[in-house]
Amino acid sequence: MASEQDRPQQPGRRDDAGPTAGSGAGGADFDPHDIEAEDFVDDDLEDAPGTAKRGSTPRAADEAEETVVAAPSAAQQRSGADATQPTAPATTGTDDAAAPDEPPTTAVPPTAAEAEGPAAGEERTGATGQGAADDPDATALSDPVAEEDPGTATTQFVDAPVGEAYPAPSPADTYPNDDASATTTIHNRDGLLETAPRATSRRPPLVVWVITGAWASLLMMCTFLYPAFAGYGEPQHVDLVYSFYNGNAFFGPGDRVVSAGVQRAQQTGFPPAHSLTSTRVIPRGQRPSFDSLGGDVAGSKRITNTAVEHPPLYYLLGAGVLKVFPHSHTWSYDRAIAVLRYLSILMLLPLPLLAWATARALVGNGAAATTAAALPVAIPGLTRVGASVTNETLLILLTSCLLFVLAHVLAGDLRRGTGLLVGLLTGLACLTQGLALVLPVVVIAAYGVAAARHRRDGWAPLLIAGLVTAAISGWWWIRNVALFGTIQPNGLGGAAGAVRGPATAGHSLGQYAHDFFVVLGWRTWGGIGLPEDPRFSLPLAWAWVVAVVVGAVAAVGFGVRGRFGRASALVLSLPTVLTIVLLFLAGRSDFEFSAYLPHSQGRYLYPTITALAVLLGIGAARLLGERPARWVPFVVIVAGLATQAWAWRQLLHAWWTPATSSTTDEIRDTVKAILRWSPWPHPVTSATFIAVAALGTLAALAAIGYGSRPDDDDVESERAIADDQYYASLT
Repeated sequence: MASEQDRPQQPGRRDDAGPTAGSGAGGADFDPHDIEAEDFVDDDLEDAPGTAKRGSTPRAADEAEETVVAAPSAAQQRSGADATQPTAPATTGTDDAAAPDEPPTTAVPPTAAEAEGPAAGEERTGATGQGAADDPDATALSDPVAEEDPGTATTQFVDAPVGEAYPAPSPADTYPNDDASATTTIHNRDGLLETAPRATSRRPPLVVWVITGAWASLLMMCTFLYPAFAGYGEPQHVDLVYSFYNGNAFFGPGDRVVSAGVQRAQQTGFPPAHSLTSTRVIPRGQRPSFDSLGGDVAGSKRITNTAVEHPPLYYLLGAGVLKVFPHSHTWSYDRAIAVLRYLSILMLLPLPLLAWATARALVGNGAAATTAAALPVAIPGLTRVGASVTNETLLILLTSCLLFVLAHVLAGDLRRGTGLLVGLLTGLACLTQGLALVLPVVVIAAYGVAAARHRRDGWAPLLIAGLVTAAISGWWWIRNVALFGTIQPNGLGGAAGAVRGPATAGHSLGQYAHDFFVVLGWRTWGGIGLPEDPRFSLPLAWAWVVAVVVGAVAAVGFGVRGRFGRASALVLSLPTVLTIVLLFLAGRSDFEFSAYLPHSQGRYLYPTITALAVLLGIGAARLLGERPARWVPFVVIVAGLATQAWAWRQLLHAWWTPATSSTTDEIRDTVKAILRWSPWPHPVTSATFIAVAALGTLAALAAIGYGSRPDDDDVESERAIADDQYYASLT
């Protein structure tokens, strides 16, 4: 067998630590599990014949020996190479058949020169002690408790500093993909034996793609259920995009009045005083443009645009989209708004995929990741916001992308390039909305936990992230302090006091806390009206809130695999916790003055929805076990679609068609009214509702298939839970 010095470097390998998980013929593509495995390797120690494995401490080098045998690659298994190669007789940990003069060696995936078969005395042994010749599919790890015998060349697991071997994973614990299925065991810097992370499939399962399609159809449907200007603050957001489009930007608090074009385009208020079926609307094809309605000049009514308090990024993007089309200024107002709403839909479209990928980076492609992908479908308020013109959609996208990258940081990606990406996303988020100011705290916490978790220096990428964040968004907040004397001014300016109403007495802190959290939870799931009409079912909203909270608490209690697993899960909860604390403190003075609750808006928590979804998935998988948890996505999808149907039925009765004795008449009148208010022809509008029914049904069927048919690519074994408990004991 070739010596360590003579063996050529293998593609996708890091020196002699074994093949990197997830790398294949294409080379060493980054996977967070690769970094997590390599974190245990000390690059300052050199290999030497007769010394311990690279990465062990000097003490371990003197007191312990370790042999690592990697499983054959997936390509080798498919080719049946092991079944055709000559092998030595099978041995066990106590067999004397091996060559007595050959010391324990470090076996690696065979090179081209070694493809003819192992030398005498070498073999792959599975967890049962049988040789590879007897079971070519067995994972190449021997029994860790086998007695050491100088006459055998089997894998030895000796932990000198502690005196106790850490159990090796069983064959069912590996996460095979197309490129690699090897699992290795190496020394960490304390001399403890650690298992290298198992590779997981990088491709989302079919059910996640179908969920994404159903999510897109729900977003499109809401663009028709909510006519133009029916979104939260939509007239103000549309007006500011229109202002940027015309080259007018950067107003002080209270300095901008909603333009004449936007004011005159609003044909009714929301909630509507009369049902939309009986409200007159200009026929499609005759609806005017903003320019023809008065353009970008102050309207006749003194309606202050409060959106001027927000940073400018979203409005620059919206204006840029309209600028792409040469004649967009001639579009009817409802089609211009529809295009801006489609921009919001594009921003929220990847939300299920981002939730799945974030969970996968921490716990693998199992039921937890699939459950995380399903949660957005269950929130009617989030669907409504995603189909509106609002800067919250951009903040949701940027925060979700940031949490995805931070999940890789927690998994061990402490590269400077990743720090640059973290700074870019954080800076753009802080240039979108003031609520993003909690994100730098989350970034600091993530790098602190990652540094302790992987025992590596995280200062360099953290410093890069901070500098990039400050360079991108710092100027806006410095401008606010310099011009207005505060970081976040009130967009109403001097009129802010009038909104609070007259002063009243007797409002205690306890009453404020009760009212704040009840309304916040209610609006988080059931924010479908303006402000409350129609009133979503409070018990149903709180049932969902309690389920998510229980899952999140369980996720933090169990943690994720690896050292400081609970701290890693706690980092995911920080965006939600910090946002709630910020809203609670900001609204306290208003409530004590006049019982006014301006900050208890559930939509302010939507930027953290990815983190909540991941925590729910992890908690469900840990509480139920992996196999039962594979049915949780089905439950979330079915219950979520039922919740959506209940919400939109309430909306139709409150805004479109009052409830009558005839259900047939209700449906007919509602369909006619929606088609009449739509900015697009009837076939386009009708196709969206058909897509919701079809894709919703397919999502439920795909979830049934996912729950009933286990797949080796995405089964999180019970071994992962044991790993979590072991690492938790170390902390």
